[in-house]
Amino acid sequence: MMSREDVLRELELLPVWQLRHPITETALATELAQSEQVISQERMSNEQPAEVPSIRVRLIASEDGQWLFVLNPQQAETAETLLHNMLAAVMVKVGQDIPEAPITTIANFQPKVIVAMGECVAQQLLALTQSLTQLRGKAHVLNETPLIVTYAPDDLLQNTADKANAWADLCLAKFTIAHL
Repeated sequence: MMSREDVLRELELLPVWQLRHPITETALATELAQSEQVISQERMSNEQPAEVPSIRVRLIASEDGQWLFVLNPQQAETAETLLHNMLAAVMVKVGQDIPEAPITTIANFQPKVIVAMGECVAQQLLALTQSLTQLRGKAHVLNETPLIVTYAPDDLLQNTADKANAWADLCLAKFTIAHL
């Protein structure tokens, strides 16, 4: 088993990354309220109710039930390794790994935070068309559960410069859980 330092080194995050601007409870509450309001306004502005297409996703639930990771079903072997290193870096032990399921299966879980990994998955969950860069870095809300958007492991392998942003997203998710 790898130590935390080994995991961080593997993710190329040593020296240990820290957020430049610490997130406060007030800022998180404000961000969640604003996200809920924006999502409500965007859904109300559509003439038809937003439907979530029946795409298939991979679901990884933490052993303690606090985390739910949603990502594309198929990962390259190196992306799979990176994914497990990312989970280890935030000290998430996998409790349930569903390799492929309809996106609607998310309703069967009640995590404290959902992490959407990848642009397509995030857009489907939030019923939005914004790019990944516009969606990440803040907490959204899906069925009263905070949802954090980050990069898919495959994308991080293609653009390693985004690993620091992915680490910041995971820190935001960890902070969100700690302050609920």
